[in-house]
Amino acid sequence: MIGLKRPQYFYDSASCAELSKPNAERRTMNAEGKRQARIRKPVARIDASEHLASGSWLLAPLHRSSFIVHRSIRHSPQRRGTVLIVALGILFVIAALVVTLGRSMSVEATASANYSAAVQAGAVERGAEQYVIGMLMQLQQEGTSFYDLPDSDFAAVKIGDGYFWIVRPNYVNDPEFSQFGIVDESAKINLNALNNWAAPDQGLMSIAGVSQDAADALLSWSGQNGGGDYGSYYASLPTPYQTKGGPFESVEELLLVDGFTRELLYGQNIPNAESNSPTIGLGSQMTTPGLNINDTLPDGIASLFTVYTLPVAGARGTSPTPKVNVVDAPREVLVALMEGNGLSDSDADAIISARNVDDQDTSSEQSALGNDWNGIENFVTGTSQTLQGQYSADIVAVSGNGKSFKRVRVVIDASETNSATPVIIYRRDITDLGWPSNLDPEILTNLRAGQPISDAQDISQVGSSI
Repeated sequence: MIGLKRPQYFYDSASCAELSKPNAERRTMNAEGKRQARIRKPVARIDASEHLASGSWLLAPLHRSSFIVHRSIRHSPQRRGTVLIVALGILFVIAALVVTLGRSMSVEATASANYSAAVQAGAVERGAEQYVIGMLMQLQQEGTSFYDLPDSDFAAVKIGDGYFWIVRPNYVNDPEFSQFGIVDESAKINLNALNNWAAPDQGLMSIAGVSQDAADALLSWSGQNGGGDYGSYYASLPTPYQTKGGPFESVEELLLVDGFTRELLYGQNIPNAESNSPTIGLGSQMTTPGLNINDTLPDGIASLFTVYTLPVAGARGTSPTPKVNVVDAPREVLVALMEGNGLSDSDADAIISARNVDDQDTSSEQSALGNDWNGIENFVTGTSQTLQGQYSADIVAVSGNGKSFKRVRVVIDASETNSATPVIIYRRDITDLGWPSNLDPEILTNLRAGQPISDAQDISQVGSSI
């Protein structure tokens, strides 16, 4: 092994004198030095040139007790960066939690506001139903017709903070009809009385979008003359069922009949056409090519049909049968009635030109048709059911803030055969059909912007006893 040399120490005269001092004196000096070391005094910088000149760099360190060492405590740069990263991570987690909780609270607040608006719209709609019942009772007591009521009694009626409208079907070809009000069900085609017509399939085919197959399927479904066997077709559908072979119970039942789609019945502008809705057609998987009824019937053909017409006594020797009120019937219904009984659409136009809602009979219409009146005499009526019959109301209720609306269709029986008080015999929520085409959509926009309806009437101000 290579020997290690002991280090050579060189001492100058001052160092030797220091070492030669007695131990007691050195201890005293060391204690004084330690006391001075506790007092942190600034250490003066030493010029390196002085050391080089004096040659002190050649001196080995003396005994450690003879030096006073001034040291400053320094943190490690690496450790200080780690703490900063951890702190930033904690701040990021806290910020993310705050943002998440804030968003959750915002969603909950919005959902609560929407739910509250929906409840309010539902309450307004229920109030509108009672409003219509009360109005029919008032008309019965006064012996007047609902034709005499102004639109303001059915439009923008205020209940609490909400509003409601009672809209009529959007009959583009009949501009003389009011936009708001209730509808006499006898002004429609009764689906269960087509068998009385001479050519019911021809009458149905006069309606836009109804093909020969659809007309035959309708007659077959209700067990009336004509039609064909569609049982095998219905059995082959993804959700199979059988042909009913009996009277229709509602207009919505047409959705089970081949050839009648949701777009045909309710219009092509309805929302969520492919959703799982109670008004989705099952009986037909196709849409008639090139079908476009938006020009004449934006809300579809469902408003032309009914199953609630009361039977009216016909000519001597005939049994009571549902009849069409030609005073309030739209042109599409009159054309179907004419063509279903050997007449033409020109006869329907003649009736429209001659009729008057103030007439108490059909003498004006009869004079307009002449001898052709005999072909439809047993299938039409005038105002015999206007005061006491069955009526439908399409109610649109909106919350005060415009965030929710509800649309419900009701049929009210106000006939003497039922009871002294009109009652609702049919009610269906049709909110899924969307906003009515003949009602301004800006109503919702303005309400959501905090602008109330200026021309609204409080329910207490409408009518004399409602």
